[in-house]
Amino acid sequence: MSNNLCYFEIFTSDLAKSKSFYGQLFNWEINPWGTQGSYEHIKTPQEPDGGLWKTEDQKGVLVYFKVEDIDKTLKKVEELGGKVILKKTEIPNVGHYAIFADLDGNQIALFT
Repeated sequence: MSNNLCYFEIFTSDLAKSKSFYGQLFNWEINPWGTQGSYEHIKTPQEPDGGLWKTEDQKGVLVYFKVEDIDKTLKKVEELGGKVILKKTEIPNVGHYAIFADLDGNQIALFT
């Protein structure tokens, strides 16, 4: 693994409007994922794919980088002055992820 960008999530307060906007803008295929109705999977013509996440708490975009060892990478984040926001967490039948903040507070996700 070479720490490549592997996924992205766009936070939105209105899932239907964002689905229509990004679907028409980029011609993305966007479909429900899971049973909660607050998440839609984005299928792009070329990887990485992504998601639309309905939330009132966050705005912006979260990018995911694939790493070999999340725990080891989070340890290095802290050694370099970053902050762990969310420890290694399982996504059932998919993998694991974690979120950290860099020195400027930008949130970045890790995936394995």
